[in-house]
Amino acid sequence: MTASREPFALAVVGIAHTPLQHRRDAPCQPGIQRGVEARIELFPEYTACADDLVGFDRVWVLYVFDRNQGWRPKVRPPRDTQKRGLFATRGPHRPSPVGMVAARLLSVDGRTIRVADVDMLDQTPVVDIKPYLPATDAFPDARAGWVDALSGPVANFPVGAQAEAQDDET
Repeated sequence: MTASREPFALAVVGIAHTPLQHRRDAPCQPGIQRGVEARIELFPEYTACADDLVGFDRVWVLYVFDRNQGWRPKVRPPRDTQKRGLFATRGPHRPSPVGMVAARLLSVDGRTIRVADVDMLDQTPVVDIKPYLPATDAFPDARAGWVDALSGPVANFPVGAQAEAQDDET
């Protein structure tokens, strides 16, 4: 198969149910601003895919930013004063609107997967779940480009309406 610019469809494997109803409610960095829980309901044909997840502390949840429209090649991230190339940010408005989060796995019960530390809105389509493997997924000495030059702790990401206002300015 040759590479192509043609779009292709992803299978939606389930739906995330969360207390977050609006973009302004979602944390900018869920791993830092912990606590938001989600219940992912897999569609019946994907129930067996959750077998053997129990025992992992974290899972990667890949989902669709289904309520965002449009994108720009440059955006102004939270805590920064200048616009950056979209691929050097975690902005949600992207040409391929796929989000990902390293969620804390709370439980697996049949086709229901409970996770925490997420930024997904209620009714978000989930396209994949993968185990987080500390030996291969963690790179504590990795450089963080322009983010390394920012002053203040990384935890100073705005939340709620403040974050939405910054996103709207991009």
